[in-house]
Amino acid sequence: MLLSLNIFYFLFFILIFFFVKYFPGEWSFMTDNEQRPLYVIKLGTMDVKGLLKSIGEDGLLKLTLYICEQGLKKMEELTKKHGKPIWQWCLLVDCMNLSMRHMWRPGLATFLRIIEVVEKNYPETMGRVLIVRAPRVFPILWTIVSAFIDENTRNKFLFFEDTEHGLDHFIPEMSSDFLTASDKTLIHNGGVIPKQLYKMDSIDEPDHGNIDRESDGSDLTKTKIKLNEHSIYQNVKLQPGQYYEIVIKNDDNRAVLTWDYESLKSEMLFTIYETTDADINDFTNDDDFTSIFDAAGMKENVNYKIKERTITSRAKESIQGSIEMEKATYVMQFTNPTTSDMSTRLLYFYEILSSANYRGSMTSLQSGLSAISLHSR
Repeated sequence: MLLSLNIFYFLFFILIFFFVKYFPGEWSFMTDNEQRPLYVIKLGTMDVKGLLKSIGEDGLLKLTLYICEQGLKKMEELTKKHGKPIWQWCLLVDCMNLSMRHMWRPGLATFLRIIEVVEKNYPETMGRVLIVRAPRVFPILWTIVSAFIDENTRNKFLFFEDTEHGLDHFIPEMSSDFLTASDKTLIHNGGVIPKQLYKMDSIDEPDHGNIDRESDGSDLTKTKIKLNEHSIYQNVKLQPGQYYEIVIKNDDNRAVLTWDYESLKSEMLFTIYETTDADINDFTNDDDFTSIFDAAGMKENVNYKIKERTITSRAKESIQGSIEMEKATYVMQFTNPTTSDMSTRLLYFYEILSSANYRGSMTSLQSGLSAISLHSR
């Protein structure tokens, strides 16, 4: 019994350590315009991948529940202070420095699970979510995430371009430099978690189980990685000098292509090509060590062009990105460099966001901003 308690307190100490040192969020001394407690989180500086690899999804969920329990206590304190019931709290999310790395799918899946658990165990305690300083990448992230959030919760989200236009209506005590002056926020920026604190090398590596294998008996063995009961990541083995190309024919003008990949053991070269040649599949490569674009008749800037220039990623470095597509055919090309001295496994996932959904997301954001600008007049 004593040993079990010691283990419990040790694990609890680890969670608190990460919470204090690396989790960029804290309860504010301010309240919103309805005297509800305010929690501020700097999402843009949060090392989501580092948190998941160090304390795991369950650890991050426990931290979230710890925050929710703190919220209940603060609501009780404010109820006594103001002499009226305070049943909800307010969340302010600072998105400055938000980037494509925050679209890492295990992180998004964890975020959705946390929302589900919080909605189930703390129903209607979240009164309002204020999204502040959202960068250009945010509409893509919102398009993906909002589809999994129920309408009642979505309606609680309000969006602000900065802290100077409209935010003071909801948080009267907030100054315009609140999020930029560290002495006023009293919230640290989190920062990158050192890899020596990681418990696992990769959330989705084959060695960590939960894999549904689909092998054709060749060196090019694909597997599907189960993530939150959904098989989204695919796993391809590539030898040095071997190509893996995905052909995407797009008929939806202004659709958005997003991707997320990681090479487990070696560097990886990644390029996206665009062509209006509808018969590109007829240009077959002889083997996995030649590209479609090595075929006779394929000429750069004649019947194809480079859409996304080649980038080189390090082993176990996850890469996320997106492009807006025209009505054309696209080729996502992964290459294990010839200079590599080992085979590697490529974990990859890509998704196409329809132009209708993407425009709808942009419209909802713009409508929210317009409504807020009316409040501030």
